Amino acid sequence: MKLRMHENSLFAILLRSRWWISFAVGFGLYGAVRLFLPEAYAAVAVMIPVPFVVIGCVAAWRQLRAPSAARVAERLDALRAMS
Repeated sequence: MKLRMHENSLFAILLRSRWWISFAVGFGLYGAVRLFLPEAYAAVAVMIPVPFVVIGCVAAWRQLRAPSAARVAERLDALRAMS
C-alpha cells in the first residue's frame, strides 16, 4: 500500500510553493495562537509551527537541487546544436 498526499492539500500546496511561504504560515499561526492562548499553554504553541518548518525545509531542499532556468536553457541549446 503506497500512501499518497492529495494534490490539493495544504502541505502539497506548500511543497510546490516557495520555501519561505511555509515558514511564514507556520510562524503566523504561532503568533495567532500565542495571542489567544494563555501563558500556561506556551508549550503547545511552540509545537504548532513544527510541521510547517519541516515542509519549508523539504521545499527548500527541492528548490536547491532543481536546475535553474538558465541551466535548462543552456542544455536545450546544446541539444539543439547537435546533429
